[in-house]
Amino acid sequence: MLSAIPLILLADNYTDTRRINVPLASLTFTTHAKTAVTTTLFSSTSFLILLLLLVTSAYYWLIHPLVLLALQKFIRTGEPEYSPIYSEEKCFKKILIIPTFGSRTAILSKVDNLEELLKSNLFKEIDHIYIVYSEPSPDVLRELEQKLSSSPLREKTYLIIEEERRGKAHAINHALKLAYEKYGKDLIAIVNDDDAFFTEKDLEKLLSSFNNKVAVTCIYPSYQKGVLNIFYKYKRLIHKLEAKLCNPVIGGELMAFRTDIITYLRENSLAEDLQTSLLAQMKGHKVKLINGQVTENYPTTIFGIKNRTKRVVLGTIMEYITFFDSMNKKCKYIYGAYTFSLISLPLLFFSMIIFFLYGLFIICSFTSSIILLLLFFFLLYFLRNMINFAIGVLLGTIDAFVTVIKNKSSLINVFNNPKEAWVDIASSKHRKNDQNF
Repeated sequence: MLSAIPLILLADNYTDTRRINVPLASLTFTTHAKTAVTTTLFSSTSFLILLLLLVTSAYYWLIHPLVLLALQKFIRTGEPEYSPIYSEEKCFKKILIIPTFGSRTAILSKVDNLEELLKSNLFKEIDHIYIVYSEPSPDVLRELEQKLSSSPLREKTYLIIEEERRGKAHAINHALKLAYEKYGKDLIAIVNDDDAFFTEKDLEKLLSSFNNKVAVTCIYPSYQKGVLNIFYKYKRLIHKLEAKLCNPVIGGELMAFRTDIITYLRENSLAEDLQTSLLAQMKGHKVKLINGQVTENYPTTIFGIKNRTKRVVLGTIMEYITFFDSMNKKCKYIYGAYTFSLISLPLLFFSMIIFFLYGLFIICSFTSSIILLLLFFFLLYFLRNMINFAIGVLLGTIDAFVTVIKNKSSLINVFNNPKEAWVDIASSKHRKNDQNF
């Protein structure tokens, strides 16, 4: 039997309260129909908002490459005068600089990597190796000294100890100063992170790419497999498109530069690799990006990704503003778009995750709750690295802007004297928890 429910019937001024037998099935159908209409409208609106958010945050990754292709087709770039001339007659000496610090033990593995390379004839062309160890750990330093004392590298290796950590740019300058005293300033300086390992072929590509035009060469490292690896490969592809119009963002994991073009680096910098690229651009020279087999231990924890992101965001903003006046319009656009991509990257990743979850919800609205739960955990497992990355990038980006805001004096003076205004932000107090140069 179907139950009866009381209804109030309204007809003109007449109100009649009677018990009318209304099938519950028909009432349920009406309620579901209204809910379905409301859900559809809400879903359409939220979908459009989410799609708009995704496209906006993905401008650098979707629209920017098309803009670059259009600029390459319709805008011709004249060749600048390259000076000084690169010539083998100059007999450029080659040095390898490896900065490290603190309790990092990667430098011990780096020595093993270099010993393997020492067997190649090409590596023998490197005249000296400078390991700059800042704020050394007594235990790691002791083990490093023991390792070097019995290593075939000992004859060409200098171990430089810095009691205070003052950043990667300072460590590079310290090694350059010693090298200039011995060889003069016609050098090829190879800078290699202590946790980035390269092969003989990488070294050959790096050193053979210099000419009158190219003053800086760089090999990007490869990271863990999966979604993030695809993301970084696509990022490098964009940088190669940018390189045809302006010196692009480069990686400092393994790079080399001519010291007759770039003598020293500005030390109040958190992005010495980007600074090197922009210095070459300002002096009329180019950067060459090279595919290689360099491997690096990229941080996988949220804390590690956060610290690295903070440094990248701060460093990029600092260098972009510092070199802004000396950039042409194409470079201003390229670096402006890249800076925007760093700021919007957390938004991009989270909108992608929400987009996937939204699609999962739509699909699972036609299935049981058990299947929904299983699919949710499967998606969570599949995207765990991306979620960690997104959270780390978000926290790092927020921390970077908090750091800038806290240093109000630097923020106020940055446009008046940008090369000096960033000193507080680039000081060692912002590096104390950063386990990445």
